[in-house]
Amino acid sequence: MQFNFQNTSAIFALASLSGWRRKIKVLFMAAFILGVFALGLAWHVRQRPAIVPVGLDEKAMQSMGRLGSGFLVWERLRDGVWEIWRKDIRGGEETRLMRNGADEDYFCPKISPDGKRLAFLCCKRGRNAYTESVKEHGSLWVLNMQTDKRRRIAIAARSYAEDRAVTWLDKTRLAFINERGATMDVDFRRGESSEVVHEPANEFGYLPSPDLKFATSGEPEFTPLDSGGVVHHKPLIHGCQPYFTSDSKWGVWMGGAGGPVQVMHLKTREAKILMQRFDGNMPKERNYLYFPMVSPCMRLLAFAASPGEHDHFKANYNIFLVRIDPTKMEVVSKPVRYTDYAGCDRYPDVFCDELPLGSHFVKGATELELSAPDKAATWEWSFGDGDHAVGARVKHLFHKSAEYFISATKHGDARSRVTGYVFVEKPFPPRLLNVQRDGAKTVSLHFNEKVDASKASVEMMNGNVLQELHTTADGHAVTFDMPDDFLRDTAVTLRGFSDCAQHPNFFPHTTISISGSEWPASTNGLCLQWKNQKTANALPGGVEGRLQMHGKAFWSEHGAMQLRGGWFDAPDAGPQITETSCQSDVLTLDMVLTPEPLPRATTAPGVILSLSGSTGAIILSQRGEMLFLNVSHTIGGMKKQTKIELSALVSGSAQHISLRIQGGRVVLYCDGKEASSDPFSVGTVSTLKLDKVRFGAAVDGSSAWRGKIERVLIFGSALKREEVQRHYNAMQKEITARPPMKEWVVRARLAEATKGPTLQEIQPYREALVRQIYDVEKIERGSDPLPGQIAVTQWYWMGGQPMPAQSLKAGDTVLLKLHQSENHQEIGQLFTKDDLITGMTAPRFHDASDWDTSFDNVH
Repeated sequence: MQFNFQNTSAIFALASLSGWRRKIKVLFMAAFILGVFALGLAWHVRQRPAIVPVGLDEKAMQSMGRLGSGFLVWERLRDGVWEIWRKDIRGGEETRLMRNGADEDYFCPKISPDGKRLAFLCCKRGRNAYTESVKEHGSLWVLNMQTDKRRRIAIAARSYAEDRAVTWLDKTRLAFINERGATMDVDFRRGESSEVVHEPANEFGYLPSPDLKFATSGEPEFTPLDSGGVVHHKPLIHGCQPYFTSDSKWGVWMGGAGGPVQVMHLKTREAKILMQRFDGNMPKERNYLYFPMVSPCMRLLAFAASPGEHDHFKANYNIFLVRIDPTKMEVVSKPVRYTDYAGCDRYPDVFCDELPLGSHFVKGATELELSAPDKAATWEWSFGDGDHAVGARVKHLFHKSAEYFISATKHGDARSRVTGYVFVEKPFPPRLLNVQRDGAKTVSLHFNEKVDASKASVEMMNGNVLQELHTTADGHAVTFDMPDDFLRDTAVTLRGFSDCAQHPNFFPHTTISISGSEWPASTNGLCLQWKNQKTANALPGGVEGRLQMHGKAFWSEHGAMQLRGGWFDAPDAGPQITETSCQSDVLTLDMVLTPEPLPRATTAPGVILSLSGSTGAIILSQRGEMLFLNVSHTIGGMKKQTKIELSALVSGSAQHISLRIQGGRVVLYCDGKEASSDPFSVGTVSTLKLDKVRFGAAVDGSSAWRGKIERVLIFGSALKREEVQRHYNAMQKEITARPPMKEWVVRARLAEATKGPTLQEIQPYREALVRQIYDVEKIERGSDPLPGQIAVTQWYWMGGQPMPAQSLKAGDTVLLKLHQSENHQEIGQLFTKDDLITGMTAPRFHDASDWDTSFDNVH
């Protein structure tokens, strides 16, 4: 007899059977139902794999979960597919959030401020958000974390280069970058959208802060953003993966390869390290850090770490969480590992609910008043320090610096227990981070935290007391005006400054130096101001210098532009120069040059500075030992060109150059003295539209110059002779203060080579070095002795271009120009590959040989 199980009547017919036949049919039916259930379960497991075996510290995760209920999400490469995974802060299972389509990868997870939604980017399989995929777009989606329903927000969206694609503005509004590179504000609840940033960055775009007052591309910039969607550029910061905290007060980014994780106070632009590279609190096998993201509540930092591996697509990164103080952006606990997957886990985000009794971050012994949810009930309190109290509202003094998990339980109802968190920081006075001269009179004092200046004073050396002190809105800076227009260096004594703790900690009476306003001597007509890479290049009345490197160009050990085959562009300066010079018919170029000798005899000119546009160009160049000026005008399709020989330059020496073109006449000052004055006209500058400013090469990248450029000023006005002299004096003061650098030229044999990285390995970076072991055979120059074996860092990639070290192999003998490694801090945060087996204790040096020439002496 056969049964049809397509309807329920056949099932109920089993009840009429008897004996063994009935038992067989019941068993058959049960097997059928179990089989269907098993198939459904298997499909569900494939949809959402559950528990993944992990060798992690569950107790540590549960302790982290005491900060509030929440979860993490992250990207995981699994079986060649990029997926988004989830895990509870308290530990337990790892689950895949959604099943990828047949030809999809998922990136850029970002949790909404209320933790109910997740934005992500869906890309075609095999595509990614890194720089070589600049023209690739994905679709932007939002997942409802409670219903698992997805909603497409944009058909075409992109990241800012690397895996950041949105900023949540509130729980139903987010900002994203469309396929044109414009930043859109979309409210998906109301179906409304608008453009909030109009300018793409390097073909990518900008993500804004939640308050829409700052923006950044994938290159850290944290630039102000005005209400009209205009980006007011700042100098770029070395590193990658920048993002904003939910309160829009801080920027967070990776300061270098594997660390440090850094934060910047956006209004003061004071930066500090949140976690060190190879941080001592991290496991030794997991201390190469990347992908930082601060939770919406700002009490947690999620990041990933690998065992010294960099490759963002293949390295074995695991996810970590650490508690932070949101008021100061400082780590307050040990990191806890949340994944132990053998593949690549990266770009985490974390959400954590606030505790019912709140989170409190205080400094030093502090009394807190705490309230229970139900004011009419009787509550029993535990403060985490052994003390207890009873009441709906209580006060408690936390004496010691520590973390406290507090709780309150309604009398007679154990299920009513609510919790809170208190972090008491060690008491110490505020730290003075920076003293800045803002123009001729105003001085700014920048502190690491909010300060109280109500009882403070500033005492001059002559005994006069300045009491007109003004604290900025965020409390991190105090400004005051000097009584006169001080041009000289001076000193003042600070008294009575304290922090804002319940029991104030006073900044000690301290005498500080205030530098004179010798540079720039004037801000009248100032179009471009750039001192060096290590200095904040911003003074009121000036234009900040934002420089972009191209090719074989990098920073010198002192932060100057180092040019040996590449160039630097100043993308914001051209329009300002054109506008100012057209009005005044004056252009002044003021800078410090240190020419370097050419590697071999050549007559080709090297372009130091090129100002160019559709109507002409002004080019400052060097041919042989001579400095030349070339001015060209294009009128009605006809080109008129004037070339003037100006002065001799000395290789290896820093020289101050101030060149003025006024009324067609050229005046040159070298090292503060007038060197030449051209009686013939080079034509007016008022008609030139100089929209491109390039240092170190011609507009097409040719005619590369060799040398260093620093202390750059470009004016649309004329400097007085005494102002030029002050600029020269300021240069002399700085140059002579630099400690002498030891240098050796040695003949050495490459004893052990490091296998250099590919560009794929080091992305998103385009610079990399290798560390190699050399046997010193002969010291050609240098009085100090050297050990027989040394470890040497050498450039391997620069601007994505191969460097001469790529041609070396073990056994080669070459000439090296060596400096002590500690003198080259500019490379300290770059990716450096070291897979050496020998020479672990060998002294470390840096090869400062030419970048643009091969090792012709290899044999």
